[in-house]
Order: sequence, then C-alpha cells, then structure tokens
Amino acid sequence: LDLSIERALADAEQFSGLLAIAAGELEGLGDEDALDLFQRLRSRVGHRPATLATYSRSTLLRVTLLVAGFHVGAGHATGEKEETTLAASDASLAGRLLDDAWLARATRSTSAEPLHEPLYRQHPLSPGTRARLEAHPQFRRAS
Repeated sequence: LDLSIERALADAEQFSGLLAIAAGELEGLGDEDALDLFQRLRSRVGHRPATLATYSRSTLLRVTLLVAGFHVGAGHATGEKEETTLAASDASLAGRLLDDAWLARATRSTSAEPLHEPLYRQHPLSPGTRARLEAHPQFRRAS
C-alpha cells in the first residue's frame, strides 16, 4: 500500500476526526482492492466518530463506502466540483445523507459495482451488492 494510505489507516486507530484520502493515492493499491481498503478503514475506526471527505461523487465510490459500512452523504461544493462526498462512522456526521432517490439511480447505473480487484472496470450493481445497499441502515425503513 501507498505510505499515505497506511498512515490514514493508522490515524483512524489513533484519532477521531477527519480523514482525507486523495483519489490519486488509491491508484497505488497494488494487490488490494478499494472495497477491502475502505472495509479495513471502517473497521479500524470502530465506534469512534470519524469522517472521510473526498472530491469524488462517483456512484462507484459511494457504493464502495456504503458497502464498507460508512454512512454516506453529499459533501459541499469545492472549486469546480458541484458536490463532493462525505463518509462517516455515524449518520449524524455524514451531512445530507444519500437518499432513496440516489439509491434508485445507483441501481440503474452502469458503473456502480465496487472494485473487487486492482483493475478499474465498469459494471452495474451485482444482485449481492444491491441487497447489501438495500439492507444498509441508511436506507432501511422502520416497519
């Protein structure tokens, strides 16, 4: 792994607060996939309050963060970006949470399935990933 990613994982264990990982740093994953990285990061954060901000608002990234166990919201505009992404260990920290309308768009997307290998490719959601998204506390409805 890229040293800066390992540092972010270590910081997640030691500190609560904001973690920022540049999208370019994810290119150095080597044999690791993005989903595994974010699952490890979420696991190390545990129950502590933590947020992760990224400039990306891609469906693929947002699905990956949700499946990894984060709550995900739309972040503030910055520079030329109309919207960014904010992921958090707790829904109350994730800003304006992605909603059912976003979930419906994600199910129609041709580029939503998380990367399960260190090779970029576009795929719609698999049935298993779709089920995991629909079961996420962010989208589950109280009966």
